[in-house]
Amino acid sequence: MTTHTLPEAYLLIEVPEFGRNRVFKYKLKHDVTKIGSESGINQVVIHDDAMSSQHLEIIYAEAKFFLRRVAEAAVTLDGRFMDAPSEEINHGTIMEIDKVRLTFLSGYAQVHTTLFLNIWTHDSDNPVPFMLALLVGRSTCVGGEGCDLLLNDPALHGGSLHFENFGPNAMLVQSSSRIKGIFLNDEGLSAMARLVPGDRIILAEHSIGIDFLAASILENPSSLLAGDEINRFRLTPTL
Repeated sequence: MTTHTLPEAYLLIEVPEFGRNRVFKYKLKHDVTKIGSESGINQVVIHDDAMSSQHLEIIYAEAKFFLRRVAEAAVTLDGRFMDAPSEEINHGTIMEIDKVRLTFLSGYAQVHTTLFLNIWTHDSDNPVPFMLALLVGRSTCVGGEGCDLLLNDPALHGGSLHFENFGPNAMLVQSSSRIKGIFLNDEGLSAMARLVPGDRIILAEHSIGIDFLAASILENPSSLLAGDEINRFRLTPTL
């Protein structure tokens, strides 16, 4: 039983059937988190032929997180085969079991990240560019009423896209339940997805091009926005 406060930490889980178009986010709640294919003995259950009944454990001890292989379970850690029975893991560590991908996140991104959006309407060839500063530990909403970036589109019915900043390799997007027919690169977006530069989202009457780079970390994000607008801002494009 946990007798201390566990730091905020998550696993992003991607399985071959869905790829990054459907990402599961699991918040770690225990000092020992068991991962495997068998229900009842694992906190994280992944049904895939590559997974053993109990494959991995993530352990929190001495103010650090460690990955432990159970028995001789095979796992690749940041692109290399993991030989040791256990190793320390940090924010952004990628664990792969065949085509199952687990990304460890120790809280939100520790840097400010810039998200570039090019927005087209379906009857225009000229995009409207926006540059959004995603601050540490903040999410950004694009869409209907109440969002940071408002799209003037009745077809949204008040729906929205939510971008969550866990860093350049873990930028997430999720749509609200009010919007139907959203596509990410021609595939339906019905759950949380992981974004990469070059992605394109079709949202009602708008097409949104996505770009962000690890090099686009902001030393002074306030340079993008007026000082009194930096914590929460709203842009209303006329499209």
